[in-house]
Amino acid sequence: MRSLTPWSVLVVPATARGRGSGHLKRSLSLVRSLRGLGKDAFLFLESADADAVPREELAERFSIEAEILFSGDPASRPWTFILLDRFRTDPAEFGYWSAIAPVVGVDEGGRRRTCFDYLIDLLPSLPSTPRPNMTAPGFLEAPARRRASFDAPRFSQSAPLRVLATFGGEDSAGMSLPAARSLASDPRVSVDLLRGALAARVEPMPGVAVLDPLPDLKERLADYDLVVTQYGLTAFEAARARVPVLLVSPTRYHEKLARAAGFVSAGVGPRAASRVRRHLDDLSVLAARTAAAIPSDSFSGDPSADVAAYAQFVSGLNFPSTGRCPLCGARDASSSRVLGRFADRTYRRCASCGMAHLIRIDDPPIVYARDYFFEDYKKQYGKTYLEDFPSLERSGRARAKRIASLLAPRGRGAGPATPPRILDIGCAYGPFLAAARSEGFASFGLDPAEDAVRFVRDELKIPAVPGLFPDTDPRAAFGIDEFDAIGMWYVIEHFPDLGEVLDASSRLLRRGGVLAFSTPSFGGVSGRVRPADFLEKSPADHFTIWEPGRTAALLRRFGFRLAKIVVTGHHPERFPLLSEVRTDGILYTKAIIASRLLGLGDTFEAYAVKETSRHE
Repeated sequence: MRSLTPWSVLVVPATARGRGSGHLKRSLSLVRSLRGLGKDAFLFLESADADAVPREELAERFSIEAEILFSGDPASRPWTFILLDRFRTDPAEFGYWSAIAPVVGVDEGGRRRTCFDYLIDLLPSLPSTPRPNMTAPGFLEAPARRRASFDAPRFSQSAPLRVLATFGGEDSAGMSLPAARSLASDPRVSVDLLRGALAARVEPMPGVAVLDPLPDLKERLADYDLVVTQYGLTAFEAARARVPVLLVSPTRYHEKLARAAGFVSAGVGPRAASRVRRHLDDLSVLAARTAAAIPSDSFSGDPSADVAAYAQFVSGLNFPSTGRCPLCGARDASSSRVLGRFADRTYRRCASCGMAHLIRIDDPPIVYARDYFFEDYKKQYGKTYLEDFPSLERSGRARAKRIASLLAPRGRGAGPATPPRILDIGCAYGPFLAAARSEGFASFGLDPAEDAVRFVRDELKIPAVPGLFPDTDPRAAFGIDEFDAIGMWYVIEHFPDLGEVLDASSRLLRRGGVLAFSTPSFGGVSGRVRPADFLEKSPADHFTIWEPGRTAALLRRFGFRLAKIVVTGHHPERFPLLSEVRTDGILYTKAIIASRLLGLGDTFEAYAVKETSRHE
C-alpha cells in the first residue's frame, strides 16, 4: 500500500475575497522554503470559489514565480499529500481534495476540521474546537527587529504616539477608514494606515499617512508604539516585536479567536473600529495583554529558523499508508470519523468497512530485529522473549488445540494422512511453532528477524525462513501448495496493507482451514473507558485497531467465517474506581468475573474458518 512515487506536495491557500491575504502569503513562503530544501512543491491558486481573486491578479500583486504555480487537473498527479490553508474549507471542496491524496489542514476552522488526515494549528484555535495533531506557533516566522522591552508607551508632547492600522490584504469588513479616523482624532497620535495588496485605493485624509503594501511588514512593526489590526499573523508578529496590539474583528468568529488568545479587542466591524480611540488611555493594559497572548513555545528567537522549521517539518510528512484504510483500501476522509489525534499520527474509523486504523505521517520508528525481542521486550514485560518462552509456549498449546478443534476434515483425494500443516506468520523465536508441533501439527515459520529464524531452525529444528508477508511466498519457500492453518499472534495489527495480507492468507489456506490471530482490543475496558489514552499508548506500528464485535464482519469480506472469540488480558485495576484494588481481595475476584462475562479484556484471540475465496 505504500506509495513508491517521488515526494510532492500541493499547497492550496484561501484566495476568496473576504479571506485576506495571510493564508496566501504563508503558503507562498512555505512553498518557496520547501523548494529551497530541494522538494517538489507547488502552489495552487485556481480556486472554484465564485468570489475568488483571479490567479493572474494574485500572481502579479504578490510577485509569484510562474514555476511554482500548478496548472491543470490536480487529480492527474500522485501527490504525497495536499496541504489546505483555506481558513474554512467547503465540504464539497474537501471531498474533492481528500479523494486525491491525504489532506493536511492548517488553522482550519470549517465543518470539515474533524475530517483532515492531519491538523496543524499555527495560530491558537478556540478551546471548544476539536483538537489538532499539533499546535505549533513556533513555525510562524518571527520579526528580526524588536523593541527593547514590552513596556507600555507613554504620550509625549515632543513626540506623538506612532500607531499603525492594518487590516490584512483586502480589509473585507471595511474597518481601515473608521479606525484611522478614530485614531487621527486624537492629537497625541500619528497614524499610518497600511493599504492591503488586494484592498481598494484609499484617499488621503487629515492626520493619516496612507502607505502602500510593504513587502516585509513584520520588520517595520518595531517602529510603532501600537498596532491596530485583526486576529491573524500580523497580530502575533507585532506581539513578537514587543509592540502592544489592539484588535478589531471582521467577524464574530475572529472576535472569539481574539478573546480566546487573550488580546484586547474593540469589538466587531466598522462601528467598533470607529471607537478604537477610547483604548488609547489603556496602553498599559494593551501591553500586558499582548505580552500574555504570546504562547510560551511561540518562536525560536531566530526568525530565519522559524519558517525553516515549518518547511522542514512539512518536508518530513510522507504518509506511508497514503491515508487509506489498511483493510479495504478506502480513503473516505469526508465521511469517516477521527477517533484521536497525536503529534505523529491520526486514528480514524473507516466509513466503508468500520475498521479503526492508524494514519502515520512517517514510517514507524521500530525495527524487528534482536533488540525488539530482548531489550525492548524486557522493558515492557520484565523479561526477554526467550526468558518468557515457556509461558508463551503454554499459551500456544491452548491456541493449537482450539485450531485443531475447528479444522474441517480434508476432502476426498487429499492423499495419505499427514499432520495438518500450520504456518506461523511473525513466528519470532518459535514458541507457538513448538507448541503446535507438540499438538500434532507440522509447523512452519516466517519472520523478518533473521536471528529469530536461525533460532527456530537451529535450536527448535522447525522449518522457518526470513521475510515479510506477503512479499515472501511461503509456498515457494517451503514447497507447499496450501496450509491447513495460519497463525498471527500479535502480528495482524502491524500490517499497513492488511487487505493484501488477508487476501494472501486466504489463497494459502485450503477450504475449511483456520486463520487464527491475537491482537489488542479497542473493545476492552481501556478502550471503552479511556479511548484517547488507549490510542495514544498504542504502539507506533499498530496500523489497525481491532474490536471483537466488529471482527466477524471484517473477516467475512475475505471469505472467512468467525468461529470463536476468546477475550484475554483482563485487568480489573483498569476499571474505574478500582485502580487501587487488592489482587487478593473479593472485589478483584468479582471484577475478574465481570470482565470475563462482559468481554472487557484488553486483548482477544479470533479463530475463523475459510469458507470461500474472496474472489469466488
